[in-house]
Amino acid sequence: MIRTKSVYSPIDRKCDGLRILATRLRGRYLPVSRYDVWMPNLAPSEALMRSVLGGMEPVQCKYRHELR
Repeated sequence: MIRTKSVYSPIDRKCDGLRILATRLRGRYLPVSRYDVWMPNLAPSEALMRSVLGGMEPVQCKYRHELR
């Protein structure tokens, strides 16, 4: 089973299983102890991330299209 959870949520090692960080940019000051594996290729494209950060709408449809 795959479940999603924020990297900032409390860590429960018994229930969480393998914690995969799926984002292009790891982020400053994010401790490596918050996740087990970083996989930037699972994240949305850089162009889509720029759209999200720039506040362009609608990005939800574009994101779903990239996941296919």
